[in-house]
This record gives sequence, C-alpha cells and structure tokens, in this order.
Amino acid sequence: MPKPITPLVAVDAVVKYSENSIVLIRRKNPPFRGEFALPGGFVDVGETVEEACIRETYEETNIRVSIKKLIG
Repeated sequence: MPKPITPLVAVDAVVKYSENSIVLIRRKNPPFRGEFALPGGFVDVGETVEEACIRETYEETNIRVSIKKLIG
C-alpha cells in the first residue's frame, strides 16, 4: 500500500501566559536547534489546523489550550 501524502501545512501557537508574556519553547531539532520558538509543528493527515495547534502545543509544553482566534 502506498504511503499517504502528508500535507506540508504547519501551525504555531501564541499562548498567552500573563498580561505581558507568552509561552516559548527551545527548539530540539535543526534548523535553529536551541533557539526560542513558538510551540507548533506539522498538521497530520486527516487533522484540522485547530486540532494540530492544540495537539502540538500540548506535546511541546504539556499545556492544554483552546483556540481563541485563528490567523492565516
């Protein structure tokens, strides 16, 4: 059986921590390993952008979020 084609769509989340701060992660993989970034990643096959954003945020930060606003 052929592999499904993975969509090349990525998401990033801006997670508000307090009035004047957001959550950042340190990148584990190249490019920019060790640098700060927004939590995010690729959308899986059959997944919505919203689901991917929630999943990636949880996987990378262990924080459960809900979508307040979608941009893009």
